[in-house]
Amino acid sequence: MKKAIIFLIMFLILSIAVQASNWLEVASWNGSSIKNTEQFTIKAPQWRISWNTTGDGIFQIYVFNASGNLVSVAANVQGNNQDASMMYTKGTFYLQFNTTQSYSVKVEQKF
Repeated sequence: MKKAIIFLIMFLILSIAVQASNWLEVASWNGSSIKNTEQFTIKAPQWRISWNTTGDGIFQIYVFNASGNLVSVAANVQGNNQDASMMYTKGTFYLQFNTTQSYSVKVEQKF
C-alpha cells in the first residue's frame, strides 16, 4: 500500500511538471528595426507572443492573419520592457514589429 501511494504521488508530481512545460516554440526573431516576419501556423487553441526589448523608443507588435487582416496589437510599450500577450485563435499568422530599438520575440503554442 505504501509503495502504491508513493507511486501515485510521484505520478502526480510528474504530471504537474509536464503540464507546466508544455509550451512549444514556433518561431523567434531578434532585431532592431521595422520588420514583417514570415508566416507561421498555430495548431493549438492557446499561444503566446513574448518579447524583451531595450532602448528608449516605442516597441509595437501587430498580429496579422494570412489574409493580411489585423488580428491584434500584441505589444505597445516604450523603453525597456519584457512581457507576453496571450492569443486564443488557431490559424496562420505573421507579425509586424514597429520599432527602432533592440528586441527579441518568441511565439509559443500550448499543447
